[in-house]
Amino acid sequence: QVKIRGFRVELDEIRAAITDCPGVRTAVVVARRRPDGQNTLAAYVTALEPDRADTLVDEVRAFLSARLPEYMVPAAIGVVDAIPTTVNGKADVAALPEIAPLAVGSGRLPHTYQENVLARHIVRILALPEDTRISVDDNFFELGGHSLAAARLVAAIDDDFGIALALRSVFENPTIAGLVGEIAGRASIGVRGGDGIPVVLAPGRDGGHTVFAVHAASGYSTVYAEFASRMADDVRVIGLQDPAHARDGRDFATATELAVAYADVVVQSQPDGPYHLMGWSYGGHIAFAVARELESRGLAVADVTILDSPPVAEGRVRMRTDEEREADVVRAFAEFAGLEEIAGETRASVQARNRACAGPLSVLGDRDAAALMDSFDRCLRLMGTEPTHGLVRARGHVVIGAEHAAEGGGGCERWSEYFAGPVEMLAVDIDHEHLNTGPALDRWQRWWADHTGLPLAVD
Repeated sequence: QVKIRGFRVELDEIRAAITDCPGVRTAVVVARRRPDGQNTLAAYVTALEPDRADTLVDEVRAFLSARLPEYMVPAAIGVVDAIPTTVNGKADVAALPEIAPLAVGSGRLPHTYQENVLARHIVRILALPEDTRISVDDNFFELGGHSLAAARLVAAIDDDFGIALALRSVFENPTIAGLVGEIAGRASIGVRGGDGIPVVLAPGRDGGHTVFAVHAASGYSTVYAEFASRMADDVRVIGLQDPAHARDGRDFATATELAVAYADVVVQSQPDGPYHLMGWSYGGHIAFAVARELESRGLAVADVTILDSPPVAEGRVRMRTDEEREADVVRAFAEFAGLEEIAGETRASVQARNRACAGPLSVLGDRDAAALMDSFDRCLRLMGTEPTHGLVRARGHVVIGAEHAAEGGGGCERWSEYFAGPVEMLAVDIDHEHLNTGPALDRWQRWWADHTGLPLAVD
């Protein structure tokens, strides 16, 4: 049993499914550790008929895609003459060859300078095998991309082409072809990017619904991009991200002050309610505070969805000293960057080490690295200013992740004390950090849509 993107999967279950595929004689499935520390699945099969080996990979992939969840379909599938075994008769994993992931689309391969540069960056950032050949139509997120990887890609584009795309550009144009067009368009009018506090993740249409999704500690609201992509065309999704990423120097003394500023952004984006609010982790606290602020202005809030974050009870507020908070910020950044922790390190020193390494944050420029740490800092400081307080009339929806569910709710069930009406709760066997990934959305987004009445794209 291994974990893939937060899910526990049984390798033998996948192997058994593969051996049910016509044309397969034997199979073995293994978990490979990528350079970024994530597990990925690789399947090795032998063919019943050697002359069909050339088509067997596509047949196996199609067969599994129709029968297994997406996260259980191996990223790499290869045909071998025989499965090597140890003296005990078990599959000899060490003797199996490396195989490239099934990441190549059917489109044209890169041939211009910009296309080749982007392809090399994507292979490096996503830790794909160096010989992976990506087409200009391959989707960055289907190759394994996520919001942090998108930030690294934006930084690499800035370094190579002098064009600072907004982070949302990668979500709106997730292919090499789309990004080349975006780069050309910005270069032609001399525009350098940058995101504001509100980031439109799904445009929706006039007269439709709007969901406002609040960032977690990293400050990036684009963690909701996959969620947004699954909503119907008449649903607009606006992410609220930390001001640090918008080059906005404002600061806030309390979480309530931040919520007031975000409530202003919400009203500017949608003058009248009812409002749909959502927040993951730290964002859950802010989303609730924004709802409280909007209702205090006499505005209607339809619902608040809190993703895996318990309320902070009176007497449980953790007040950090400036020194403690600074150490926690540096430690968190080092963990995200894949750097070994060094006692007494400063922001400047960890940034210098980050620039010199090949970790997941290594291509972030100093400006973006500083913004990430500023967002962490704000989260830690504001979470220590006040407990959860107030009562909102909006409907409450709470999704509880695996760790809190294992603790009998981990305190998430206490949100019912802060809503005037009943609060719907759903426990899912997904790790906290993966709650906004596709496999997790398969578990809770339909439930959420049914309770909020907002349509999904498949409706």
